Amino acid sequence: MTLDFPIIDLKRLYAGLHECYGFDYSELSEEFSLILQQHYPFKHEAEILAKATTEEGKVDIQKFALETNDCVAIPITTEFAKQVKDFYSIFSSVFIPELDGSAIYYEALCLMAAIYYRDKHYLFSEIHEDIMNDYFVYSRRIRPDQLKLFIELCKGRKRTWDNIKISVGNNSPVFLGNYEWWLSQKLFEILRKDLGASST
Repeated sequence: MTLDFPIIDLKRLYAGLHECYGFDYSELSEEFSLILQQHYPFKHEAEILAKATTEEGKVDIQKFALETNDCVAIPITTEFAKQVKDFYSIFSSVFIPELDGSAIYYEALCLMAAIYYRDKHYLFSEIHEDIMNDYFVYSRRIRPDQLKLFIELCKGRKRTWDNIKISVGNNSPVFLGNYEWWLSQKLFEILRKDLGASST
């Protein structure tokens, strides 16, 4: 079950949602990805693809989704749907003349509630969960070690590294000649690319 919110309304309300709720399009990255998947293999989207393709030739998922006339489909439960229905009956009983077309404000509140509910109850697809788990492992466990090694390699770039000593676990260290600095150069280039870092 999903709460469907038209992208045309999302774009129209973005400034208010951002200002009042701190909303950002990145909060709908999974829903945008699903829109992209639904349009693949892009038989009728040449114009949209042109607008959403980066200089590197990659498709910007967010730009692509925002150029469509689709709806973002936020996963919800039957319990949440019932709460939305109850909320609507309360909301519609209150007439506020100053809020012309007030139904859109109700929808905006429901959108933000659905995002909050989705995140609180982890209502993501298995693919999204895998991506988030991989990102968590990388950002908390792998990247800090990569940064430590990169900093050490940057320190040593001012001098010649003729020998490298590597110790894995409790094993005895292995000494490498590092002829023409092959290992330190390889490590440096790999880390610089992965981290998007600069030695300057």
